Amino acid sequence: MRRGLLLSVAALPILLAGCSSSSSSAPAQIPAQNLQPALTNLYQQYAGVAMPKGTCDGTVVAQEGSAVKCTITDGAGTAWPATVTVAKVHDGNADLNAAFVDPMISVADANANVATLYKMFTDADATKVACVGLQKAAPASVRPCVVTDSTGKTVKVSLSVSSVSGDKPAFQLSIPNS
Repeated sequence: MRRGLLLSVAALPILLAGCSSSSSSAPAQIPAQNLQPALTNLYQQYAGVAMPKGTCDGTVVAQEGSAVKCTITDGAGTAWPATVTVAKVHDGNADLNAAFVDPMISVADANANVATLYKMFTDADATKVACVGLQKAAPASVRPCVVTDSTGKTVKVSLSVSSVSGDKPAFQLSIPNS
């Protein structure tokens, strides 16, 4: 289960007005607005929709291992803590790794588990699965999904985490009676 996403951005120094001294050997700062693409991509990978709002606690030094705390707020107003870390700096570019603080289920993992469980319980293949929203890899977390099956039927289902062993969640699928 992947928790983060790597993105490369240019590490541009910030010029501060009113400073009496400067150090040319100081690492460049990556401004908060340059962290947004990493957060946006992370949210898309785990929620399946565009990110409504993401904020970070300021800038991050363009130095390997430097990190900044961030918050992604979903469409329902729930705040999800995340971190953007500088994974590597090379030729003036910083590779950024955005990750949720809590273990999460990606949309791809949710869709794959829904398709497998749907086939087990209905004997119909899931030809299309669309899961959206964020879901922790924690017992009792739930994500809504829509399945279109090989018979042409469209069904709203819920994917729940029933338990977690190590870093491996087990899933349950709730399918309404037809």
